Amino acid sequence: MARIKRLCVFLKERFPIPYALLGVMSFLAVYWGFFAVDGLARVSYSWSALVGTVSVVLMMLLMRIYDELKDVDTDIRLGAAGDPRFVNRPIVTGAVRKEDIVFLRWLVTAGLFIINFGLIGTPALPAFLILFFIGWLSYQWFFIPAISRNILLALVTHNPLVLLQSLYIYSIYYIDSPSSEISAWHMIMIVGLWMPFAIWETARKIRVPEEESEYETYSSKLGLNKAVAMPFVFTVISVTCLVVFSNMASLPYWFVLLVVGGGGVMLLRCVLLWVAPTRRRSELRPFGETYMLIVNIGVISAVLSAKELILI
Repeated sequence: MARIKRLCVFLKERFPIPYALLGVMSFLAVYWGFFAVDGLARVSYSWSALVGTVSVVLMMLLMRIYDELKDVDTDIRLGAAGDPRFVNRPIVTGAVRKEDIVFLRWLVTAGLFIINFGLIGTPALPAFLILFFIGWLSYQWFFIPAISRNILLALVTHNPLVLLQSLYIYSIYYIDSPSSEISAWHMIMIVGLWMPFAIWETARKIRVPEEESEYETYSSKLGLNKAVAMPFVFTVISVTCLVVFSNMASLPYWFVLLVVGGGGVMLLRCVLLWVAPTRRRSELRPFGETYMLIVNIGVISAVLSAKELILI
């Protein structure tokens, strides 16, 4: 009973309900986006799609767990040093123990395998196995110790997991639409929805010089200006791909306005940080998260407004 209470604390602090909802939305945006790319008059939601939705949420949780376990010693050290971003983390305060997180890792892993083996005989099972295996390799730093000491190497080896997740979602979509063949148009949409995760990942690890600590950030590695260029470029790529996707899929015009508006705000915040860097302006994460929500909710809403939904 005590462990359950501690795990509830962990989930509340490190994987709250909004994160789970983001997992649901990220699945639906990519999944229904494929219907739009293929020009189908109807979009569906099947039992295999339900498995895919739950799997995406659980994979996001598993990646959170992996990160917690990889960073336990660092988090405790930084928390003890008084870094305000770490002092209240449950693993630092003692509200959660390392063995609790390990237990949750095995529980989530078992759940993933149980539900995905229900898709045996479909392309979704090997796609899941590949996704899980690469995710596990990321937990092991791909057996290359240097990755754990270089934030840029960690980015280029870990962030593409979102791309693999989208290909897993495509395998779920293929079950329901076996005549589909993945194309450059599918990839344009995938990249457009992948980049917000890259924006979020980079934006949350940018600080002005006086706020830097021993915790490695993109700004400590590259310098502030080059670090800010990363979410800026990722935003440009995302907006461009989603505008192309919207035009190709004949989505409502308001979707383009929504994406351009949301992306424009993120770009403006980057420019302001370049021009006059302050601690407050270095807080790019909320704007990255807002853009991520805008594009995912926007794709879902735009597709459903233009297509008929059927449950199968």
